[in-house]
Amino acid sequence: VWDKNKVVIIPDHYIFTADSKSNRNVDILRDFSREQELPYFYDVIDDPDAKGFLDRLEQFFTYMIPLFERERRSYLNVGIGCTGGRHRSVVIAKRLHESFSSAGHHVTLSHRDLTKP
Repeated sequence: VWDKNKVVIIPDHYIFTADSKSNRNVDILRDFSREQELPYFYDVIDDPDAKGFLDRLEQFFTYMIPLFERERRSYLNVGIGCTGGRHRSVVIAKRLHESFSSAGHHVTLSHRDLTKP
């Protein structure tokens, strides 16, 4: 018998592979949890401090990018890190990528430490 109150989902890491469909596993889990209204889905981006950090980063880059463009800079490198390099930094980098890609900027995303043991 299905009981959403007895399901706990904690996506621990983003593990990217050559299969682009499997790269979306955490996104699929997140969508499933919302659709099923699961009360116990714990995501790093749901933390108020993480949301505040991301909001401030987006505001900073929204302010800075036009200044870089005005100075005819052709690119801006951004590095996001955390202790393990496989969860918080991946989520933050992915959200920044989505945000600025949807705003019309050419954004390249790569994760340096995902394949390290």
